[in-house]
Amino acid sequence: EIKDCSFSKNNTSFVNTRNKLLQALFEGDDEVAKQLIDKALIVATSFNEFGRNVEKEAYYQSFMNGIFVDVSENSDYTYASCYETGNGLADIVITAQSKYAVILELKHALSKEDLAKAAETGLKQIFDKKYADGLFEKRFKLESIVCTGLSFFGKECCLSMRLVRRSAN
Repeated sequence: EIKDCSFSKNNTSFVNTRNKLLQALFEGDDEVAKQLIDKALIVATSFNEFGRNVEKEAYYQSFMNGIFVDVSENSDYTYASCYETGNGLADIVITAQSKYAVILELKHALSKEDLAKAAETGLKQIFDKKYADGLFEKRFKLESIVCTGLSFFGKECCLSMRLVRRSAN
């Protein structure tokens, strides 16, 4: 349970929640990841921000960057925002022990009913722009990547995930 909305390594509740989120992402557990992100959205975001003239996808990317801001301090992980790979920029790339990775492509849905479609659009972009292929080429020790389309509307999210393993070529 998140008791304090500060994204700080000194906030034990936040760190525990972030670690559970990382585990869910690397395991491809979309239900647990959704629960944790939705809870963080409720605690740490404001509806006042959603109405402003800000690019919604950028708002949510900043939110996710805040969650993962210091994850690279743990030597097991690397974290990159707007990572150049394949034929474009993946919104977020996290690696664990140089063997496993998660690619997150964020999308803003136009309505709650469009959350699943927007998440699928993000996942499709990962494959269309060959983000995973590019990451395998750059990181030779990678064994698998969880490709994830992550969509947002208000204080809710939806994830569409697919595991990709390095081919034996």
